[in-house]
Amino acid sequence: MPRAKRAHEDDSYETSKKVKSVANIVSIAVPKQKKNDDGNAYWELSAKRRVTVDEFKGKTLVALREFYEKDGKLLPGKSGLSMTPEQFGVLVAAVDQIKAVLKDKGIDFEEGIGDPEEDEDAEEEADAKFVVDDEDDE
Repeated sequence: MPRAKRAHEDDSYETSKKVKSVANIVSIAVPKQKKNDDGNAYWELSAKRRVTVDEFKGKTLVALREFYEKDGKLLPGKSGLSMTPEQFGVLVAAVDQIKAVLKDKGIDFEEGIGDPEEDEDAEEEADAKFVVDDEDDE
């Protein structure tokens, strides 16, 4: 039995079945480091997703977490993943291999756009953008 979609699942990256050939280019803006109310560093991945470096029970963790809005304030949700610095290091070491697999699937990266030190608008550009080039059906 197929599982039901959760309310927070996002279909925005699905492409039309009519497209014969699709070239995906992911433009990556360098997100600007910010501080949350607790003084912990974080980087916005999208409007409601963040990477945060924080402390929990005396341990430093790198957390990928979804946020929700309540009374005009973004609060951490239940959905997320916390990694020890060692686990984060393994992920960082695997990034080039992950990008190679994505490239084999037709998804490529355009990096280094919007250096936050030089670009005041980097915050607005922090969300990854998919660009789809359509070829004519004929």
